Amino acid sequence: MAGGIAFAAPPAHMYSGGGYDGYDMLGVNNSAVSSMVYLYSGGGYDGYDMLGVNNSAVSSIVHLYSGGGYDGYDVLGATNTVANPIPGVIALSSGPLSFTATYNGADPGYQVFSVSNSGALAYGYTNSVTYGDGASGWLSVSAPTGSLEGTVSQTHTATVHIAGVNAGTYSATNAVTLLSGSATNSPQTLIVSLTVNKANQTVTFSLIGAQLTTNIVPLVATATSGGGVSFAVVSGPATITYTPATNVVFTGAGQVSIAASQGGDGNWNAAVPVTNTFTVTKVTPVITWSTPSPISYGTPLSDTQLNASSTTPPGTCAYTPASGTVPNPGSNVLQAVLSPTDSARYNTATSLVTIVVNPTISVTAGIHGTIVPGGTVTVPYGGATNFVVSGVDSSYLIRSLMTNGVPVSAAVGLHIYTSQWQNVFATGTITAAFDFIGRYSGGGYDGYDMLGVTNTTADPTRGSVYKIR
Repeated sequence: MAGGIAFAAPPAHMYSGGGYDGYDMLGVNNSAVSSMVYLYSGGGYDGYDMLGVNNSAVSSIVHLYSGGGYDGYDVLGATNTVANPIPGVIALSSGPLSFTATYNGADPGYQVFSVSNSGALAYGYTNSVTYGDGASGWLSVSAPTGSLEGTVSQTHTATVHIAGVNAGTYSATNAVTLLSGSATNSPQTLIVSLTVNKANQTVTFSLIGAQLTTNIVPLVATATSGGGVSFAVVSGPATITYTPATNVVFTGAGQVSIAASQGGDGNWNAAVPVTNTFTVTKVTPVITWSTPSPISYGTPLSDTQLNASSTTPPGTCAYTPASGTVPNPGSNVLQAVLSPTDSARYNTATSLVTIVVNPTISVTAGIHGTIVPGGTVTVPYGGATNFVVSGVDSSYLIRSLMTNGVPVSAAVGLHIYTSQWQNVFATGTITAAFDFIGRYSGGGYDGYDMLGVTNTTADPTRGSVYKIR
């Protein structure tokens, strides 16, 4: 029957239980056959049995059906190649894939797996990824789709990208799902795990170097994680302050060790602390003390000369020689010793100045004469000065002149004499006495000589004439 399949009346066979009477169509006794034989010709069977009827026009295949399928052979011994095919089967080449990486590090290497068709029928499929708790988007599968004929396989690449993924353990499932064709076991899944370990980090803490006890030192350190660095005094006389910035200040002198550390977090391991060790020394105060002006011998030292000062630190200042001392003529060294109240951070400081004490000459003139300059005369130390010795008028002559107790004979009998002092380095004295040589009346003296003769008989109305020694 054209356009379809038509079955003629079955040949003469006895069907018994699960099969026919045990005879095939050629008259052969086959008690084990449980089958039906049909002769197919063109659009339908020919309606004739196969017991000897000659039908030369038949172009057919006789199939022997047994149990669940054809046996593949016709009754004439020809192979039947159009037997019912086996459906496609999705098979994965490997078990779970496992990736390991380090936070903020490089991506792990890729891994491969294959999908194979262990059946006969072709099918198409797709790879689709779903993620467990935590990070997502870190797994890519290439190629995302595939198509397999029977007994063919295709390799796929699984690639992991950890950018933006925190340290931890994550899972994903790649489902191989039927897209077209026939497969009996869609979907099949591949479990992929990713472990991102914490990263190690380091701290950079520059050397601080030697310090003074008065210094305030900023503490600066960085960690490769970008996290904040904390500081601690390991040993030594120091303290960490935090206002307005992180600084170290010192409470005394000695060796100081400071550690910088970063404790890590969910993505970074704690850094190995870095320790800075340095020496701190006391500060020696600066004393301001101007050189005192020269003083005359006999002037006691006072606050006028003993006036050293220091802006820091507070303390007490002791002087040598002490206040009230009368220094000797010449250059005298004065010493100031500052003892700070904060002796833990400051050294005792010493300052020296020199004061010049000028010598003085004590001048004494008897009656009837003068010495200029007179009184107590200050002479620059090592310097020179002159003294003019004279009677009060021309009636008086110098009877004696003593310098530092030594007579000056050249001055005796003179009305005026200049005493020159050179290289004066010590105190001294100058004294003088004078004689009256006559009284001047009118155009001249009263006529008495100056040989020292006393005229006691002189006319008292004319005045007494004496030579005063």
